[in-house]
Formats: sequence, C-alpha cells, structure tokens
Amino acid sequence: MAENYNEESILIAINEFEMWNRKFEAQKAKVKAASGAQKEEEQTELARIKQHVLYYEQLIRDMKRQYSPPSITNVMK
Repeated sequence: MAENYNEESILIAINEFEMWNRKFEAQKAKVKAASGAQKEEEQTELARIKQHVLYYEQLIRDMKRQYSPPSITNVMK
C-alpha cells in the first residue's frame, strides 16, 4: 500500500536526510582521529548514523517514485 506524501513530508525527509548525512561525515572524521577503544565506540556510532542515512535515502526514493510520471508502458496497459 502506497503512502500519500505531501510536500511538507517530502521536505522534512530531505532535511532529515541532509542532517544525518552531515552527522555521518562528521562521525567519519571522529573515527579517523580516534584510536583504541575510543575508535571502536566511534565506529559503533558511525554504523548507527549510517542506518539513519539509509532509512531517509530509501524514504526519499519511495517518495520520488510516487511523484514520478507513469512510464509509457504503464499508460498503454
């Protein structure tokens, strides 16, 4: 069953994606700078943040699919 997304929900998803993506990039720098046990903790946090990035990436992809024009094949059925 397809969700009915409005403009506001799409903009929120894009903003969330951008926020989590910025956090991901910042966390990668922390992982690079850390060592030992601290590095392991930072890597765990990086994995958690990556899950958020992937979630919003997929959500935006689904939203885009909903708003994409139908293909000619589907129109001719």
